Amino acid sequence: MTSPRTQARAATASGRRRCWPRSLRPSTSSPAGGSTSESAQAHGQATRWPGREYEAHGLPFHDAAHAVGSLAEAGTVIRRLWTEAEPFDFGGTYLHLTGAFCNPKPAQRPRPPILIGGRSAATLRVVAEHADVWNIPGGDIDDAVRRGALLDRFCAEIGRDPASITRSIVLPVSYDHPSKTRDAIADATGAGFQHIVLGLPAPYPDNVARWVARELIGQVPT
Repeated sequence: MTSPRTQARAATASGRRRCWPRSLRPSTSSPAGGSTSESAQAHGQATRWPGREYEAHGLPFHDAAHAVGSLAEAGTVIRRLWTEAEPFDFGGTYLHLTGAFCNPKPAQRPRPPILIGGRSAATLRVVAEHADVWNIPGGDIDDAVRRGALLDRFCAEIGRDPASITRSIVLPVSYDHPSKTRDAIADATGAGFQHIVLGLPAPYPDNVARWVARELIGQVPT
């Protein structure tokens, strides 16, 4: 979407300073990566990524079932690393740890929120079990609402309150027609999405962070 620096500038310009700077893949990232900052952060996990990035780093590119299964195990491991005081072993299908321990622990208590992005039914089952925030890519509100209803059902199956998961959506930004973006934000918030990720297309205009704060964030009723 945008660089962490641009996100931080937009948050500062708007007066809202909660940052969501990371989206990690369990197959290429440390489960505990980036979690010890004093700032308010969330830990993002993604199931799939372009295969060319795996090839560039000499890593195997597994199928969707492997990606979702490893994501579910990563959710368990991350939570334990952040909260357990003693080293532990973990023997899963995809992840194998011996004497795993995270120190220092995250500054946020009890831990940073876990964000998982995706729209497939398999991923939504992982969201229901592990996520504090669910993010869906794209601006199709009707599809997002249907996926949200499916997530509600999966939560009910395991006895979790669906309201405990914050709903997040990625919306594309139009520099030429900011009113369309504002309307999309209003539609999303009206459909129950509490967290909006704005996708800024390149090339970025000068002072784009201030433009976002002024034309989009500052114009949306709260």
